[in-house]
Amino acid sequence: MAAKKDIMPMQAFLYVPTNLVISVYNLRKRNPSLALIFDKHPEIFKTHRDAEYNTMVIYVMHEM
Repeated sequence: MAAKKDIMPMQAFLYVPTNLVISVYNLRKRNPSLALIFDKHPEIFKTHRDAEYNTMVIYVMHEM
């Protein structure tokens, strides 16, 4: 990657639209049926120390 001009520290140079960001919030919004599963098992998807990871794994498995 190369820049045509200097990029100052803390200057934004890349924009990712919010709807393309893979986040727990977006996953729940995109797929209500998965959100129901996540809500039914809070011990795995909310309070578990790997809750965010578990959510992402289920999403990837579901989309394949």
